[in-house]
Amino acid sequence: WLRLRVYGDRAALDWSQELPNTLTVNYLDGRCELRRTGGGELGADAKAATRLPMGHPEGYLEAFANLYRDFAALLRGTGTAALVPGADDGLRGMTLIATAVNSSRAGGGWTPLTI
Repeated sequence: WLRLRVYGDRAALDWSQELPNTLTVNYLDGRCELRRTGGGELGADAKAATRLPMGHPEGYLEAFANLYRDFAALLRGTGTAALVPGADDGLRGMTLIATAVNSSRAGGGWTPLTI
């Protein structure tokens, strides 16, 4: 069972593999929001990446289909690179992984992430 929690200075995000189409946003003032795939509150980038209507599971194939579509549009000159990862994105991802590993080795305490 996979569960991801991200804590920021304004809110915390909570996602679980058991409910893959739901993201919980917990704000510091106590409010809690459930965000669902395909919901009306999605921004333009999220709507462009959502292929199925609300209530249908999304996953592995859709993620790669979106990436390939956006990369092909970039190569054709008909799209933007906003959602196509580059070398800087890869470096940021590796920095996150290294920081998480170091945090785990140190007992799992809060570890600043500097990118």
